[in-house]
Amino acid sequence: MKPIPREELAQSIARLMHEQGIQDFQQAKRKAVQRTGHADALLPSNAEIADALRERTRLQAAAGADTRTRLLMQALEVMQNLAEFQPRLSGRVAAGLITDHSWLQLHVFCETPEELDIFLQARGIEYQPEDKRMRFHNGHRNQPAFVFEYQGTDVLTVVFSPRQRSQKPLSPIDGKPMARLSSKQIEALLLQDA
Repeated sequence: MKPIPREELAQSIARLMHEQGIQDFQQAKRKAVQRTGHADALLPSNAEIADALRERTRLQAAAGADTRTRLLMQALEVMQNLAEFQPRLSGRVAAGLITDHSWLQLHVFCETPEELDIFLQARGIEYQPEDKRMRFHNGHRNQPAFVFEYQGTDVLTVVFSPRQRSQKPLSPIDGKPMARLSSKQIEALLLQDA
């Protein structure tokens, strides 16, 4: 069987992630292996797939899609409501990896997860508590998180203590610290899109 060029395979995996809403790179790679029969060793890196996904998102945006603007507006609104927790937009939307199936990931800062729990309950916001496994320079650990819906979009809100503000989790894409965008940075992105 003739190997598929890495770039072509990256595009194929990005298409899978975009069309089927697959969020996990490893899951998308496994699905590609099942479809093509190629060995894992021939698969592109997460960074190569992310580049292909960004290009797909850019082309979609050029075709008139407004998913990025909608998600950034939603992120800004949720962050304004959670202002006392100093929220930052992170995850795939902050990295520019946006599909029609994208959800928001926010990082918030408070002494205990119970503070956010009480905040959400007091406002009648239905949520699901969970642990989000994240990688840091000193290994993996679970961070408390809450998932709720805002205007049809899932919002994963990961809780960090104020002491963890400078300890950014590492991106599964390139292993570098994850981006954490402030409200002002999101507003600047929205102005660029206008």
